[in-house]
Amino acid sequence: MPQRVTLEDIARASGVSLATVSLVLRDKPGIHPETRQRVLGAARQLGYQRKISDAAPQQSPLRQIGVLIKSRADDEPQTNPFYAPVLAGIETACRRQQINMLYA
Repeated sequence: MPQRVTLEDIARASGVSLATVSLVLRDKPGIHPETRQRVLGAARQLGYQRKISDAAPQQSPLRQIGVLIKSRADDEPQTNPFYAPVLAGIETACRRQQINMLYA
């Protein structure tokens, strides 16, 4: 059974760091085009194949925030002179950043 090609193998063959190989294979910016081509060429020549899990598309981050406030039965946060403006400020900031706010 042939041995799996590693990022270290590609780094050694292309004369760059492991970090550079990782950045190139994940198609990240900031790598000189000549270096990128050298790394991709070495990967191709060595027969590198990404794991299926590595090739899966990245999920977008969940854009939600939860705000939990402990209150007493006789003091609702919505009407409390301290909590009401705090909640309004959090809600405004979330709305600007397109983050869903859950309040409980």
